[in-house]
Amino acid sequence: MAGLPAAYLVFGLLTVAIQTGIGALTQTEVDNALMGLMSIVPSTVSVLAMTFSGLAGAALGIQNIFLISGAVLATATVLSWHSFRRAGGERPAARAPMAGVG
Repeated sequence: MAGLPAAYLVFGLLTVAIQTGIGALTQTEVDNALMGLMSIVPSTVSVLAMTFSGLAGAALGIQNIFLISGAVLATATVLSWHSFRRAGGERPAARAPMAGVG
């Protein structure tokens, strides 16, 4: 039980790093006209995941949920890595500075 607070601390720090990365990636890769629509996606997915996790855990069992979650995470990681690696040479065009800034 003594290691539980340390595990929560590490998990919390990783969560902050992931959320910061998602925010930075969204701001650099999404067009400004779509920014509001895209910024709500992670929040919506998070709420939906919390909503259905209890139901899925009861129906499928906790061990199966961990297995499925790990498989989904690993698959998403590989697909994202492959997608960004393939598009690595492409850079977005420079945007004009905003009026009144600078």
